[in-house]
Amino acid sequence: MDFLSTISTEDKTTMLNTIIADKEKNLYSLSWAVGIDPDDLAADYTAPVGTTNPSETQLEAEVTAVATIKAELASL
Repeated sequence: MDFLSTISTEDKTTMLNTIIADKEKNLYSLSWAVGIDPDDLAADYTAPVGTTNPSETQLEAEVTAVATIKAELASL
């Protein structure tokens, strides 16, 4: 996408850290919802094959999103 403005690295860092913090709150909630202690949540968590529990697939999506955002933050 072509943006008309640019964002400073400092602002990008702030925004990405804010997004990570919000998503980590979701990770805690979803972990508890599926019976996983957040401290034991694997960084590469995947939902069980064939799961009918939407919290498990949401948890997988959030774990993936956080990893992607952290990689973006690290590349700044």
